[in-house]
Amino acid sequence: MSENMVLLTAENIRKSYGTRVIFDDISFSIHEGDKIGVIGVNGTGKSTLLKIIAGVDQADSGTIVTMNGMRIGYLSQSPVFVDGTTVLQQVFRGENPQLALVREYEETMAALAKTPEDERLVKRAAELAEKMDKAEAWSLESEAKTILTKLGISDFGQTVETLSGGQKKRVALAAALIAPVDLLILDEPTNHIDNDTVDWLEKHLEKYSKALLMVTHDRYFLDRVANRTLELEQGKLYSRIAELEEILQHVVIVDESNAPTNVVTIGCKVTVADKNGNTMPAYRIVGSQESDPMNGIISEESPFGKALVGAKEGDTVTVEAPSGAIVYTVQKIER
Repeated sequence: MSENMVLLTAENIRKSYGTRVIFDDISFSIHEGDKIGVIGVNGTGKSTLLKIIAGVDQADSGTIVTMNGMRIGYLSQSPVFVDGTTVLQQVFRGENPQLALVREYEETMAALAKTPEDERLVKRAAELAEKMDKAEAWSLESEAKTILTKLGISDFGQTVETLSGGQKKRVALAAALIAPVDLLILDEPTNHIDNDTVDWLEKHLEKYSKALLMVTHDRYFLDRVANRTLELEQGKLYSRIAELEEILQHVVIVDESNAPTNVVTIGCKVTVADKNGNTMPAYRIVGSQESDPMNGIISEESPFGKALVGAKEGDTVTVEAPSGAIVYTVQKIER
């Protein structure tokens, strides 16, 4: 057990939907410095547990006790966006006083850019700039822009309704990462982002100083970031610190727990060539999420994913497409 300060304790939590019990009488604590991965097969209630801890859903019974002044940030699988809001305004939508200050400053500066002669706005901008100085909030604004850029978002004034689904997920992820919190909860943070962005996020979270609680189907991402796991199985919760790799082999790819390292499995990157020998960009094989080939993401449940999973380097695979069968050769498998 960690000797760091206890941030949150959940005791005897129960959740059901009708007659179906999701989990029953589960208890655990989260300490400073914990980076926890919640694992389990689909349908065991991983996302439900995250929602309860985040306070967006309620348990049927049990208690959750947090330290005084506890700040929790939450990235859901389906973030809410307000039409007409710019990227930066969306990032600073949180209730934290620093976020609210930066948000008002950005909104005032945007309005001032449209009507620079408005003396009221000029005065308000000066007042807000002074407050930003006192609150040391300039670094928050700079960090937000840096993270958005790293995530591939460069037009900070673009309105959110004009963004693609993948871009919206990146904006929501940026908002979660810059929020001043004690515990950050991430539900499938690697969904809908490309391989390079997943690699950047992995490195960012490795250095992240606050506590993390997350669910992801990307077992290699989880293996590198998490220092502890909570496994949901048949309504019960099991806490483990060591042997994460062994646990993930069992839970995430049950049918391939003994697969050799040169076999395509969930989480690895695969480079293939077409029948003419042209090498394609590397693809990351993922679990239960949609394929996004333009960003290098292939779902194991797609025709391409089904053809690739289990293949070895040098194997040829055939993918049935509307235009006919397409043959690829597996050139390289990376983990």
